Amino acid sequence: MKKYGVSIPIAGYIYKEVEANSKEEAKEKAMSESFEDDEIMELDTYDKLVEGNVCYTYHTSVSVDYLGDCDEDDE
Repeated sequence: MKKYGVSIPIAGYIYKEVEANSKEEAKEKAMSESFEDDEIMELDTYDKLVEGNVCYTYHTSVSVDYLGDCDEDDE
């Protein structure tokens, strides 16, 4: 029997809600904050993430969605 070290590619995404004045500021805030385990929405293992021009996962960049205005009482 032989012993091997195996590195497995993983991909997934984290979902955070942040208060900001623009989508760019929201992205910067979310990217700079640490995250909790319960914010991980998906985590999968892959044999490979990308080969040639084929990407085997679908969350490949940050997306920002407007959720509405914050109430003054929420701040």
